[in-house]
Parts: sequence; structure tokens; C-alpha cells
Amino acid sequence: MAIQFSCKCGHKFNLADEEAGGLIQCARCGLLNDIPLHQDLAGIEEDGLYKLDEAPKLDNPDVAAELIYVYSRGARDVHGDDKDMRVTDEELAEVRGEVIPLTPDQAQLLHAPKYDPESGELISEFDVAGPGQWSGGGEAVAADQHSIPMAKPTLAYAVGETRRDPSMAGGFTRLFTPPNLVVMFAIFCMHAFMWPLQFVVQMGIFFLGIAIPVMIAAIVSHFGNVIEEMGPLEKDNLPRPLRNLELYEDIWMPFSNVFGSLLISYGLVAVIVVQLLNDPRHPRLVAGLIPCAIGLGTFIFPAVLLTLQGSGSPLNLRPDRLMKTISACGAGYFFATLMWILAAVTYFWGFLGTTWAVGLLMDRTSPVPWFLKWVVLVPMLLMGIVMMHYFCVCVAMLHRAHHQDFAWILQKHVSAKKAVVAPPGRPPRKPRRYNDARRP
Repeated sequence: MAIQFSCKCGHKFNLADEEAGGLIQCARCGLLNDIPLHQDLAGIEEDGLYKLDEAPKLDNPDVAAELIYVYSRGARDVHGDDKDMRVTDEELAEVRGEVIPLTPDQAQLLHAPKYDPESGELISEFDVAGPGQWSGGGEAVAADQHSIPMAKPTLAYAVGETRRDPSMAGGFTRLFTPPNLVVMFAIFCMHAFMWPLQFVVQMGIFFLGIAIPVMIAAIVSHFGNVIEEMGPLEKDNLPRPLRNLELYEDIWMPFSNVFGSLLISYGLVAVIVVQLLNDPRHPRLVAGLIPCAIGLGTFIFPAVLLTLQGSGSPLNLRPDRLMKTISACGAGYFFATLMWILAAVTYFWGFLGTTWAVGLLMDRTSPVPWFLKWVVLVPMLLMGIVMMHYFCVCVAMLHRAHHQDFAWILQKHVSAKKAVVAPPGRPPRKPRRYNDARRP
């Protein structure tokens, strides 16, 4: 009996029985056709298309609602409620199997298989000998402790100096490693590059003066990068100047944090000075407030800088959170404040002194005081650069040692949902919800 069917183009095929289920290419249109079986020939039209019977209509709304509930995607029904995925008692009764009790107080079934809850593997029981090894004669023999193979650790955990514990003393010694010395020398060269620029500006070439604030902003942003690299990122070496040269992350954001910390801490001093200049009626009272404002700003400056550069959010500058940050740092905070005083005195003496000394080069008639001589200013600037880097290292070490205790927000996700503890035993069955076709 031959297999006769048509291609979609109308070409007729007449094939032998042994070719049923194979493939053949139409000689007229080139279409690759499946050779039907004998039982499939009745379902093929004259033009080669398959016959489709009319789909049965589902008139039962309850069955339709059940199918929609079961086979719809997701874990929620059409009303947005969670689906009850548990097996019902009626479904368990249809299985006609043995019900295993779920309560722990009932005795377990005898010879019931046990499975590992993690891997799902079947647990096989085997006999375990006593404290000694059993000889062939049935007598207990003491085991040789040295013959028992022991697992050896594959990871060499850091000990001693390699543990990288946050330490301010260790941070000071690491400043004098060759990579860090190169970074600090590059910062000194950036300061030295501003001296001829300032001299040229004083000679009247003012358009070159735009490079001076750019260099200052780059230096200020570098100090912010030091805190981020050695604090939150937990690196041991100083970052290179301008780091990856990204305008926002490496220049603008650290500059804003450092300059903003100075503005917040010492802005009150500027307000008092302006008030003294505009209203000199009470000069002693206003002048007496300046040391208090400077002392307060000096005390809170490390905490403000640590919060802005470490947490990344000005919301943590709320006074109570700022005080909790200082309290969490402990005695190390007072040491960091002392380092800020020493760094500020030496660095601003060297930086502002060299700027003033370049201006005095235009006037050879007036004598130069000793504290503005280059033989004093250059070593003072070098010392100030080292002290400023060390102060940033101290702030970074405070973050590495105590950041878990800071009362900062927006640091990690805290779920607002309450944990639901299921009662012992099987929970009661929840009624299923269906669409409107099933609801009365």
C-alpha cells in the first residue's frame, strides 16, 4: 500500500510504505515535507494541510475557574491574593497512601527511609565499632592515634603583620614605603608647580591663573580619595593623584566632602569674623568667641569628614548621629583630632607661606621674616604633606575599626516586614479564591 499525499503547492507524492515517517523535498517548490504515517493520512487535506477538529467548548464555570487558578503564571491569582499551594486533604485521599505524622512527639515509622535534608540523598546506616578496632578474633584492639588520617588545612590564614588589622601606628610606617613616598612626592610637585604659575600671574598674565584653583581642587580631592581607599575600600597604599581621572567619583565628590567638612566645621568662625568687622561695638566679646568656635570646629572636623566621606550621605550629619560616631571611635578619635591640629599647622604654614613668599619675590626692598624664608617653608611643606596624609590614614583606620558601630543610615537594607513564625503542626487550610464566574 503506497503513501499518497500532497505538498502545499499541490504537487502529489506517491511513496512506498518503508518511507513513512521520513522527509522528502518537493520537486516543484523545494519545500521539505514530513512523510506521514498510514494512520495520519486521514487527517491531511487534499492541499497538504492538516485537519483540525473544532475545539470543545468548556461550559462549566467552576472547572474554568479551577484551571485558571492552577495554570495561571505566578504565585498570585487574578485577584492579587497568594495562591494556596498546599496539598488538600481530598488530594491526599485520592493518593491512598500512608499518612506520615508531622508532629515530632509521635513515634517514627519502623523501617522508614531517611533522607539528608540538604542534599536529598538516602541515608544508609552502618555499624560503628567501639573505642577500639575489632580484630578478626572478636577482641578489641586499641587504635593507633598516629595512623588515623587527618585533614590538613588548605588555606594559610594571615597571622602577625599579614593580618592587616586596622592600626594607626602601622598606617604611619606604611607611609614610608616606596609607592607611598612616590605619591607624596607627586603631591609636593603639584604644590611646586603652582609657584611659577603664581609668579606669572603677578606679572600680568592672568589667564594662566585658572590653573591654580584647579590644582588646589585636585590636591583637596586627593586627600578625600586617601580616606576612601584606605577606609571603606580597605587598601594599604595611598591612591595615585586623581586616581582614575573620573570627574565625579575621583575629583568632584571627594573635593565636595573635604571642602564641605571644612565649611561645616569652621563656618561659624567666618560668621563671627564677618560680624566683628561689620559691628565693632563689642570687639572683646566677639573676639572671645573666635577661639571657642575654632576649638569646636577642630573637635568635630574629623567626625564630619569621616561621616561625609565614609557614609556618603549628609543625612548622617545630624548632631546625635555625629556624637554617636565620635563615641564609637573611642580614644582613637582624640588621637586623630591631635593629628589634625599638627597637620593643619604644618601644612597651612608651608602652603600659605610659600604662596606669600612667591609674592615677596616681586619686592626686594622689604626684609623677609624668618618664618617666610624658603629654607623653613619647603621642609615645613614636606612635613605638612606627610602629616596630612597621616591624618587621612587615621580617619580611614577609624572607619575600618568601628564602622559597624556607627549610627549611620542608608548603609544596608533593613526589612520592614515582621518575621512570621509558623505554629507547630500543620497550619489550617486557607480557602481558595476563584474568579467571578465561580463566586455566587
